[in-house]
Amino acid sequence: MKSWITAAAFGVGLLMVNPAQAIILLDDNFDGETATVLNYNAFANWDVVNGTVDTIGGSFGGVACAGGVGVCIDMDGSTGDAGDLVSKAMFNLAAGETITLSFDYSGNQRNSIPDTMTVSLGSFFSETFSNVPGFQGFQTITRSFGSGAGGNANLVFSHEGGDNVGIILDNVKLESNSDAVIPAPAPVVLMASAVGLAIWRARRARK
Repeated sequence: MKSWITAAAFGVGLLMVNPAQAIILLDDNFDGETATVLNYNAFANWDVVNGTVDTIGGSFGGVACAGGVGVCIDMDGSTGDAGDLVSKAMFNLAAGETITLSFDYSGNQRNSIPDTMTVSLGSFFSETFSNVPGFQGFQTITRSFGSGAGGNANLVFSHEGGDNVGIILDNVKLESNSDAVIPAPAPVVLMASAVGLAIWRARRARK
């Protein structure tokens, strides 16, 4: 009897909590942008500051995007001044969230000169990818980090250098996963109450 009651109580506990859902803050594979354009700055989700970037499509200049299809970004545009790609959206992060960032990147695909790029989300996250070999193939980077006390921040990809060939960026995704317990909807609460009542009646009948 005790084991049955324990199992039922555990079931009630499960019913009282809904798993938190991932919220997509940004999901951009750049395929909606015009390819191939040198010194492009008409992005739907980004502004280019402190330099320039190029959009790449097909196999322009021997450069291929992730998976060999779609549009991607050469982070060192054609002005001899590498750019910063800054999200148009400033993300408002609540306290206690878990943020997941992922993106694909490769070397410049045209020479052996290494490149460096820093990725940041305000004070919540920053990582520098240093001396990326020119012929390094695409890698998928995934990073998870906390939002601390919360706050606002833009997502930034900042490229160093200025030789007109830079790291290739593709498939950027930013998600939020709340760690908070979410109350179950009313029907689930009623079901849990019914289970509790059944347990009480069973114990009373046994006595």
